[in-house]
Amino acid sequence: MSATIGAPVTSLYRHVANKRQLLRLMLDAAMAEQARPAPAPGWRARVEVGARLEWALAKRHPWVARVMTLTRPLPTEASLAHADWMLGALEEAGFDATTSMNVHIASYAFVQGLATNVELEAQAQGETGVNEKAWMNERDPEFEALAGAFPAFARTLLSLAKGFELDLDEVFDLWLSLLLEAVSRRAPA
Repeated sequence: MSATIGAPVTSLYRHVANKRQLLRLMLDAAMAEQARPAPAPGWRARVEVGARLEWALAKRHPWVARVMTLTRPLPTEASLAHADWMLGALEEAGFDATTSMNVHIASYAFVQGLATNVELEAQAQGETGVNEKAWMNERDPEFEALAGAFPAFARTLLSLAKGFELDLDEVFDLWLSLLLEAVSRRAPA
């Protein structure tokens, strides 16, 4: 970051009190980049929009996954606006406060987990110069050698003989549809 702004990292602390305040300002700015759309019709559509906004943010700014933790969140205006969007949708569905908060946290936890992989892959590719597909191709013989001891894994590899490419957007879409279906079945309204 210091290279981006052309100043040493320590000079930032003349403008902010500490690292926590700097991270809070960065988080708020990143989250404020995307405007909240007009409320979607129905609670389920609103939860879907909220989750997609989280995923888009995480892909644009993978560092957010490390900063916006579940156990020690940094309250910012933008993060509370997002939480309000999600909790309002779940309230509309008739969930009690505990269930609403747990669904909101579960949604973010999944996005956070995927986003961690986005950041780690970018770091690994930067350090090695090898992209994910090339790295996996180099490991194919290792996976195949071990697969014999794990029959379900071996059968899956055989079924995927034409290859499997990890697509985090596809994983996100699958998870989101499963989450929304499960939450819909439990909705009291």
